[in-house]
Parts: sequence; C-alpha cells; structure tokens
Amino acid sequence: MLGTYLVPFQFSQSSTSSRTVSTNLQGVPEGTKMATIAIQGFSADYTDHKQYGFGAFGVSMTVNGLSSASCTITLRDDKTNERKWEGAATGLVTFYGI
Repeated sequence: MLGTYLVPFQFSQSSTSSRTVSTNLQGVPEGTKMATIAIQGFSADYTDHKQYGFGAFGVSMTVNGLSSASCTITLRDDKTNERKWEGAATGLVTFYGI
C-alpha cells in the first residue's frame, strides 16, 4: 500500500432518480499500479424535508484507472411527484504499487 486519499462527492438538487458524480484523483503516489475505493459514508435527503420512503436505495463507487473516481446514488422512487433530492458521499481510495 502506497497511500490513501479521501474523495468527496457532492450531489446538488435534482429530481433525477439515479445520478453519477466524478472527480479527479489528487496526489497519486509515484509507483502506483492500481487503486481501490471503499465507501466511507453517505447521506441523501429530499429537499422539502418531508418524510418519503426512498424505496430501494443504492450507492456505488468506482475508480477509473488512476485518474478519477465516480460515485452513483440511486433512489428507486419511480420519480413519484418529481421529488428533488440532494446528498453527499465520501470514498476512501487506497493506492497500491510494487
């Protein structure tokens, strides 16, 4: 293991049920051959602060080569009432080399 990096992902207000946010990785250690990402935490809220059920809720993260990481949050609410939501997630990228 060569190092770690916390990656923040911000999701602005939208009524789209599934969204992906990508960000560039910073400070990739010299000699890195591969990287993995693990979910550190996440939160998502409907912006009108009413209590709706999310239905099925999913969060996934991936590392795209050594240059960027992506996070997808999916609220399977069938776009009922076109409810807007926003959220955030944090991933921990771990860099590996030889």
